[in-house]
Amino acid sequence: MEHKTRTKALSLLLSLAMVLGLMPGMSLTAYAATTTVTWNNDDITGSGNSFSKDGVTITAGSIDFDEKNFE
Repeated sequence: MEHKTRTKALSLLLSLAMVLGLMPGMSLTAYAATTTVTWNNDDITGSGNSFSKDGVTITAGSIDFDEKNFE
C-alpha cells in the first residue's frame, strides 16, 4: 500500500474512532437482543449437562434429569 493511501486510511480510522468515542486501546462491544424463554418442568429433558428450548441452551456443571435439578 502506498504511503499516501495508508495515511488516508489511518486518518479515516482515527476519525471514525473519535466519532464513536473510542480511543486507541479501547474496543466497541456489541450486544445481542434479549431473548426470553419460559421454562417449564417438562422442558428439562435429555442427558449430559445441557438442555435447550426455543434456540436457548442452558449448560450446567451437573444436571440430574430424573430430579430436574441443575447447578
